[in-house]
Amino acid sequence: MTPLPSRVVIVHTREHVAATHAAAEKTGVAVMLLSAPHIASAGGPLYAKALMGEATNLVTPVLDCGDDPGICWRAVDVGWTHVLFRGSDTLLEKARSALQPKETSFPRKRESMENTEEENRTGFPIAPHTQLVGNDNGGSSAILTPNDLPSATLDLGQTTRKGEVLTAWIVGWMTGSVG
Repeated sequence: MTPLPSRVVIVHTREHVAATHAAAEKTGVAVMLLSAPHIASAGGPLYAKALMGEATNLVTPVLDCGDDPGICWRAVDVGWTHVLFRGSDTLLEKARSALQPKETSFPRKRESMENTEEENRTGFPIAPHTQLVGNDNGGSSAILTPNDLPSATLDLGQTTRKGEVLTAWIVGWMTGSVG
């Protein structure tokens, strides 16, 4: 997994997302696109994924899952590669372990491995064991904590700027010409 960008922009709307992408393209500065808190709990991880878009060379979308390990798990399950979890260390470890690949075998009794009248009626033979494989996502998902976020953060929920003015303001922040 590539290193995270050193700048974070917290986005609340599609316009914020578009302006941040445009600013990153104009400046060539890599940025972490962090969803506003509770977007995932309000609309779900799929809604947030549609809002935030896909990662690019310069923009890394991160879903803020708050302190809900269920949202964290669902987000990774629908394809988020970076999620932010704000829960306790205990819940964090549970969320991380739940996302680890799992393989469990359930051996069947010897007599149930033979074709039975029921199996012949359904046409589905029973395998000697059933394997359940957990969500492995190819090892490409990361659960971040607030400590993993860079200190250079811009929360666009604190501005009323729109359109090109918003993009120019983000460009100024990225390049250090606006405080």
